[in-house]
Amino acid sequence: MDVFYRDPKSALNAKLAVSAGKASDIISNDFEETKKTTGVGEYLRDLIRSAEEGATIPKENIQTVCPIMFDPGQDFALPYLTHVGDKIKAVKVKGVALFRGHKMVGSIPEPLSVVYTMLTGESATIQMSTTKKIWHKKDEDTLNYATIKVKKNKRHFKVLVSPTGEVSAEIKLKTKVVISEYPQDNLAKSSEIIKVEKLLSKKFSKDAQDVINRLQKMNSDPYGVGRKVMAFHYPTWEKLNWEEEYPNIRFKASIEVDVVGSGIIE
Repeated sequence: MDVFYRDPKSALNAKLAVSAGKASDIISNDFEETKKTTGVGEYLRDLIRSAEEGATIPKENIQTVCPIMFDPGQDFALPYLTHVGDKIKAVKVKGVALFRGHKMVGSIPEPLSVVYTMLTGESATIQMSTTKKIWHKKDEDTLNYATIKVKKNKRHFKVLVSPTGEVSAEIKLKTKVVISEYPQDNLAKSSEIIKVEKLLSKKFSKDAQDVINRLQKMNSDPYGVGRKVMAFHYPTWEKLNWEEEYPNIRFKASIEVDVVGSGIIE
């Protein structure tokens, strides 16, 4: 990476990604889609941009990851790509690759990576759509799902240090959504909307806590809990071995869903 930062001609807004396997398998010109574009570079760029717009992955480039790579209080994440297909080959965004320092330590698969990106609070998560299974009692499986489109996010992220030096963190996300698909088709009743809001909030909060648990297990801190401890509780930071402390801190995440509309016409 050093050569890109030293060369003044480098495109610092170039996208970064991690390959599940050999990088040569990803940058190969054998993919079907590359025949319709100017080459594999444009194909991969459009693939990553599409995933960013859908909030499957966070927006990152060579410039944005530079300060985080050298920050002891925060880690970064990149798109995780894999190639699929035998006869008609293509590249797929598998999820998010997570780092600890300069080393990849694990990944969060798609579609759970959508929740990971939502918790970053990035504006890119606005206009994203996702489908969740909120019911488990309907005989016809399609009736158990709801598809939502995010309209607005408000993120509260706080890190506290107790008098005894124990660190805790919490991310609360309030999101306003429009239900674009609901096979049960009975959202005219306010009581049904309230019920759906509770079910969506429960499902998203469960997924959000799952993301946090995975991050702590992998000892990756992409949300920057350590950065906040360093900035606002520096005497405590000096006493901590953050690599040993972070996996054991009390870290909670929740998402509260507010349904503000339904249907595809806005």
